[in-house]
Amino acid sequence: ETSPTAPAFAEHRIVRPDGVVRWVSLSTHPITDEDGASAGIVGAISDITDRMEAQRDTQRLIDIFEATHDLVGIADRDGRLLYFNAAARSFFGHPPHGGLDGSNFLDKFSPDVANRIITDILPAMEREGMWYGELAIISATGELVPVLAQLLIHKDDQGQFEFFSGVMHDISERKEFESQLAHQATHDPLTSLPNRVLLLDRLEQALDRALWNEGWRYTPEQAARAVLRVLSERVSAGEIQQVRNVLSEPIRELWPEPVGTR
Repeated sequence: ETSPTAPAFAEHRIVRPDGVVRWVSLSTHPITDEDGASAGIVGAISDITDRMEAQRDTQRLIDIFEATHDLVGIADRDGRLLYFNAAARSFFGHPPHGGLDGSNFLDKFSPDVANRIITDILPAMEREGMWYGELAIISATGELVPVLAQLLIHKDDQGQFEFFSGVMHDISERKEFESQLAHQATHDPLTSLPNRVLLLDRLEQALDRALWNEGWRYTPEQAARAVLRVLSERVSAGEIQQVRNVLSEPIRELWPEPVGTR
């Protein structure tokens, strides 16, 4: 029970006669006479509906952030962490509550990625208001994990960069799938040996490298030797043997059989 001589404050949900719901704050303060005796109460009622709705919207967003498996974080313009959702705390090894003091957003990246954020990404965010792309972050176990990141700048009332937020989605499985597709496109599905696609790609690379390094002054035999020499530096012994098997005899003699296959 509130003392009649003590200030009081309360917030209430009310329903107007037209059915509209509003939120109000009620504050009272006692009035005393010259002898200090209670002479009455003065009070004020304020409509706080907008504030309560904003708080409700904010809580809804927090509930969504806490439920998602994506990593969500907020940091000030110097990178000091202000907020991590549950997924981010678990991923980076932070406790469920607190524990962000002294932590910097840039520490979650390798030095080269952190430098890229400082020199390229943050300036782009200040120009465009956001940045979207792939990054690699370091987990609590030290593993480098690829993520698809969306970073947003938030400005104060004066339009100055105040803090930024980020949502990062783990794309490890997608990257692994892409790697498997690339391997399947260049290797035989039964033997897992390189196929013609990979062979032609390596031959093209070897030819480009040979011509770039040594110019175009070749006889046919010199050109073949140059390409085969550079190709030998870029493929395995098994791949070399596959190439020798399909080469004509004159060209095959220019390229010695790899050690261990004789």
